[in-house]
Amino acid sequence: MRVDLKKKMINGYEVGKLLANLHKISKELDKPFDAPEVLLAYSEQNNGVNEELSIYVIHPIYFPPEDCSYDKNELIIYPNNPFSPL
Repeated sequence: MRVDLKKKMINGYEVGKLLANLHKISKELDKPFDAPEVLLAYSEQNNGVNEELSIYVIHPIYFPPEDCSYDKNELIIYPNNPFSPL
């Protein structure tokens, strides 16, 4: 069954907390807010990202459609990531 994402609600407090943490990390790393290192650091500190927050907040910031091709699967390798396949 397909979920209508427009009808799902997310907690505004959680969104605010996520954005505040991302801003804090970006300042600590001296990187732009939308730098991939910021998301990677957040994910490491918080054991991942909540799925709903990921869909509504993370994807538009870090994986905007104009920069990403969603019609094919690609292998993404992050430097210094112990979970990368290489």
